[in-house]
Amino acid sequence: MVRIIFGAICFFLINGNTIAKISNQDLNTNYIPLMRQPEQIQITPVGFTHPGLFLFRGSLAVGGMTKLNAKNVFIEGNVEYFLDRRVSIRGDGYFFTNHTGDYKPFKMHHSLFTGAMFHKFTQGDFDPYVGIEVGINYAQATDPYLGGTGSIAIVPVEEVSKTVSPLFSPIIGFNYFGGKFFHITIHARYIMGKFMDNYNSVSLGEWRISFGLGFNISKKLIGPRMGDKF
Repeated sequence: MVRIIFGAICFFLINGNTIAKISNQDLNTNYIPLMRQPEQIQITPVGFTHPGLFLFRGSLAVGGMTKLNAKNVFIEGNVEYFLDRRVSIRGDGYFFTNHTGDYKPFKMHHSLFTGAMFHKFTQGDFDPYVGIEVGINYAQATDPYLGGTGSIAIVPVEEVSKTVSPLFSPIIGFNYFGGKFFHITIHARYIMGKFMDNYNSVSLGEWRISFGLGFNISKKLIGPRMGDKF
């Protein structure tokens, strides 16, 4: 009997470690997956712009005409609608107020534009863009001899016709969204066109720079920021 008990004790002493190792391996195999930390989700900022966003702006604009060497001042207003985060359609209107300097070639010099803007590099609240617009110019000259190309006759300004001219204009600029409802805007454009009335035929080439304040209107109270998908 003593031999049997002694043999049993020796058996468990010799094989106990092996049994314990097998049990630990089973426990590790079954429970390690439950102890893993959750994977971290990478969030990428997508910017304030989003489909359905309306922007309304009022700006002060100044321009310099390349052919006529005249400097102009305008009040500008525009509206913009985002088709998606990267593409928007826009309309601009310029109301001519006056020339600066001694040379004043136009009594009226208003213009309208419409076209598409592309926002490829928008990040966060900073929204740079480029665009292309076509438009019309509505003007009346004060001088029948603009730029040395018209008539040398002395005529009343009332006899110089009011003229509508087609325009083409590339544009570059940026918006900075400082909150849910407001943004600032700066943009520059070059205008190409030709003014032709009953006395004159002269280029409307002009650089214009605008600076102003804009308002944001959207179905969402807060524009999409981090991790939103469209």
